[in-house]
Amino acid sequence: MDQRSGNLDPTRSSNSSITAATSRPQPNANSKARRLSSMCSTRDSYIVEKRPTFGQWIKVTWLDILTIFIIGAVAFPVYYYSSPLGIRVFPLDVQMNTSSTSTSTSVIPPSFAYPARPQTVSNWLIAFVAIASPVAVILLTQLRIRSFWDLNNAILGFFYALLISSAFQATTKAYIGGFRPNFYDVCQPDTNHAEGTGNKTGLNGIGFRRDMWTSDVCTTTDAGKLRNAMQGFPSGHTTTMVAAMVYLSLYLNAKLKIFANYHTPLWKLIAFVLPILGAVLLCGTLIIDNTHSWYDIAGGATIGALMSFAAFRMVYPSIFDWRINHIPLNRNVPFDGCSRPDFVATARAGWRSSTRENNNISVPDLGHEGLQVENANGSGTLNRAAL
Repeated sequence: MDQRSGNLDPTRSSNSSITAATSRPQPNANSKARRLSSMCSTRDSYIVEKRPTFGQWIKVTWLDILTIFIIGAVAFPVYYYSSPLGIRVFPLDVQMNTSSTSTSTSVIPPSFAYPARPQTVSNWLIAFVAIASPVAVILLTQLRIRSFWDLNNAILGFFYALLISSAFQATTKAYIGGFRPNFYDVCQPDTNHAEGTGNKTGLNGIGFRRDMWTSDVCTTTDAGKLRNAMQGFPSGHTTTMVAAMVYLSLYLNAKLKIFANYHTPLWKLIAFVLPILGAVLLCGTLIIDNTHSWYDIAGGATIGALMSFAAFRMVYPSIFDWRINHIPLNRNVPFDGCSRPDFVATARAGWRSSTRENNNISVPDLGHEGLQVENANGSGTLNRAAL
């Protein structure tokens, strides 16, 4: 076709087509380019291809860093010093005396009567694995990717997931809570012990057959253990571990292209599953050592998984779209819809090749900055650098 009419000659090469497409008048594309240039010239803007100075990085991330400290400063006292929204009551054996006999009616739920046992996995080990494993994997992938902003987004997203999920569960645990499976063993209840309190709450010996009592009947002298035994829901260990491991699996999927446009090797699927398996095994130990009930685990896992999905999506343009879920998002410039294989950690199926056909892949409706052009292979998205 005649190039003066604004159409490309289909017999020309791919490079000639792109050159012609960018040189002829295109009001819409030019306005998009000017808008992009304007956004990139703002004081705190940056490009993901360039490593910033420390001062530039602080200008971009200081608000997030401050928010992290504020949330931590608020969540800590809420968890340790807040009182539940209501006083919990629980059933207890009550001796019923008659003129001729003395009988006992057992109303203790066995789900709260398990023995108190030490945790199978210590708190410090859980924290170490939950933090060190994802950070180590992210750092290792940077040996291949070598992008400061990709590392920045991955690490910040990970701590978003940990922080928000931990604050969420800590607040829920402090104000709602619930009895742990070992509650009665920790409480060591005695109904006669309630007489010394004068039943100030008015909730001792209430309900059907006066079987419901408060923690006033507990004889344990360890107030910290008693409080902990009444804060079972949701499981904090599960929340933290699931948030960390699900985020790690999402990151591995994006960087290794496990669920992508080619048949991946089995070891990548194993790498994707291993973090989730680790989280499941930890949750299992919490049931074995009578620390949590199954619904405590389910609640914590739900919170952790949801927060990890939300955090990953904040720093990458998609969770499961294999075309773009590896690209770190810019804080100030909308995502342009361009495929960027240089942010991938695998070279399988030509993913990191500069001549790979997917470099010009069309990713429609993902942003307003992408410029659609026609090349020898069909329609594609012109990279921002070509504008």
